[in-house]
Amino acid sequence: MLSVQRLKSCFYPVVSFRQSAKRTELVLELSKLLLWVGVVTHAVLASVSIRACLTYYSCSEYYPTTSYLASVRGYDKPITFAFTVFGFGFAVFDLAAFSQYKQYMGKLDSLVLVFIGLLSSLAIPSVGVMDELQSSSNMYLEKVHLLLASGILSLKVLWTVFSLPYLWKLYKESSKARKTIKQTGVYLALWSMAFYVSYKYWKEENFNYQNYESFTEQVFISLSLYFPYFYSRNFSHLKTKFEVEHKPLSVLS
Repeated sequence: MLSVQRLKSCFYPVVSFRQSAKRTELVLELSKLLLWVGVVTHAVLASVSIRACLTYYSCSEYYPTTSYLASVRGYDKPITFAFTVFGFGFAVFDLAAFSQYKQYMGKLDSLVLVFIGLLSSLAIPSVGVMDELQSSSNMYLEKVHLLLASGILSLKVLWTVFSLPYLWKLYKESSKARKTIKQTGVYLALWSMAFYVSYKYWKEENFNYQNYESFTEQVFISLSLYFPYFYSRNFSHLKTKFEVEHKPLSVLS
């Protein structure tokens, strides 16, 4: 059983202070920050779905997908906000992974890794913006939305595949990271299965499978939201530090 204390340690402290006679340090723990990003994003998306079911849709008969709600006025702005928070969190993760892997990489490989990661992460909010434009105007942007979402997903898959050899090097060099790397492998397998099933129902384009499509999309999105957290657990020692040195005050005579 997962104890309350252990569960609490997953979330806290995100930020801690260390003070000595010479300096004050502010320490930011990456994996805990990314867990909060996933939880906040998930909570916003879940609240949108719940509100839709309670106010406008009979979800036992028709459960709308997140991508559909993002194009409906009144539900679009919270979803855009959620995508923006998640895109920011993913960009932080990309920079952290780059700082972890650059010791194993050549200059070109490290630039490719950080470019693919940041480009796809910073493009995530644009998916929500595209849906919001569709809800507030007569513009038909479904094909553009599909192309953009497919491009981001493809880049993230490419980034993951590109990073696997360096993750394997970390596995061989750090015995502490082996357990979390194995868990990351299981997580990626579950994520791949969720994507396959979600894509299968999406391709059916059959109204009888609408609720199955919505449910599998929700599972796929939920797993995606916690990808940065699960992957970053392999960098458990990686912390961002901000230091301020204490200087003695000079007395003017």
